[in-house]
Parts: sequence; structure tokens; C-alpha cells
Amino acid sequence: MRVLEQRLHGRVALVTGASRGLGRTIARTFAEQGATVILTARDRRAVQEAAGSLGEHAVGIQAEIGDVTQVAELFEQICARFGKLDVLINNAALGIPSRIGDLTDTDLQAQMKCNLYGPIQCIRAAVPLMREAGGGEIVSVSSESVNLPFPMLAVYAATKAGLEALSRGLRAELALDHIRVSVLRAGMIADTSFSDGWTATQKQTAYELWEKTGHLALVAASGIGIQPTTIADAIVDMVTLPASGQIDLLELRAR
Repeated sequence: MRVLEQRLHGRVALVTGASRGLGRTIARTFAEQGATVILTARDRRAVQEAAGSLGEHAVGIQAEIGDVTQVAELFEQICARFGKLDVLINNAALGIPSRIGDLTDTDLQAQMKCNLYGPIQCIRAAVPLMREAGGGEIVSVSSESVNLPFPMLAVYAATKAGLEALSRGLRAELALDHIRVSVLRAGMIADTSFSDGWTATQKQTAYELWEKTGHLALVAASGIGIQPTTIADAIVDMVTLPASGQIDLLELRAR
């Protein structure tokens, strides 16, 4: 582990999509900074393994955030075990490449549930706990694709745009509860697991189309992408900002 000043000592944080990739890095960084971290993801074994690697101040709880019953059970466990929640990081994301006419109902619903409906459910469940604690921090991870949606990933971009609109609307609504709502809009991320679930056919079809539309050149121009640790460190800065300040949107990409 990196040795850092523990700026989150005493805080309880929930990170969604935390079994791998960026979510796992955020959870590790929060643990290093002294927080008690709850990691959640769909894969029970993976999320518990990820939590186990972070030591005694981390716990892994399986939950599908698009399932309202599982979200309720997740927050019941958080309340019973920790009695509060200080920070919610909406990180879980799902993008399934498909032409809109070929997109199945299952894949459409999966993206909507993971990227927008799930964060809404987590926020709804987190707000009462944060009110009782006197305030809290909600950070939702978005994507630069809201400004440049890629072909075959338009639904993913639309859900991220919806997440940003939700956050804008909640800032004023929750301000009197001392709950700060922010968005981190990330550029291309290095070592990402985003496309791990794509089939060979999906990848080939997407990349062939992106080459024709010029989007593949934009990927190449982005270089290796921003390091997940840089994003995680930026989120720590966001949630430790003095109460007198507000970061509405932090857009972060590799130099």
C-alpha cells in the first residue's frame, strides 16, 4: 500500500462496482486514507476477495444495484454494522456495444439499471443515513462520452448524461442537509476493465465502425489514458474539500 496521510479517518464509505478496475482502486485509496470501506458488486466472490485484500477496515457485500430489494438489503447491513454512511461513490458502470436496432431488451435494461437506476436507488437509501450523521458526500463517476458519444455506445453515454443531470438537480435539494453532490467526469482510463465482458464479435464490430466514423483515431489520440490512482486521489480531494466549497463537476483526463 502507498503511505498517505489519512484524510478519511473515521469516515464510512460505500463504493459501488468495487470488485475490480477503477472501483477497486477507489476503495483501496479510501482504505489507505483511513476510511472504513464497504465494497459492493454483483460477483460475491470477487467483491469479498477485493475487500479481503484491503484489511480489517474493509468489507465486501454482494449486491446488484439495479435490484431495489438487494439495495435495501445492502443498506440494512450498512446500518446494522456501522450505524452511518458518510460517503457514497457511484462508480459501477456497464456499457454494451450494439447498434440501436440490434440492442436487446436485456442489454438495454442492464445498462439503464447499472448506470442510472442503480445510482438513484443508492442515493435514495444513503440520504437518510447521511442526514442522521449531519451530512455526507455523494460522488458519481461519469464519462467524457456525455460530450462525445461513440457509435454503438450511445445508450451508455445517455445514461451517464442522465446521471450528471440527476446530480445537478440534487445539489440544491440536498444542500440544506449538508450533503454535497459532485460528479467526476473521467476521460479514457488506463488498465480499465470496462470492455472485459465484450465478445470478440462486439469488439470487432465496434472497432470497425469507429474506424469508419473517425472515432478510433480519437481513442489513439487519447494515449494510454489516465491512471485509476489519479482518479481515486482526485475523489479523495473532492470529499475532503472544506464545507464552504462545492465541486459541481471535475473533468479529469490524462495529459
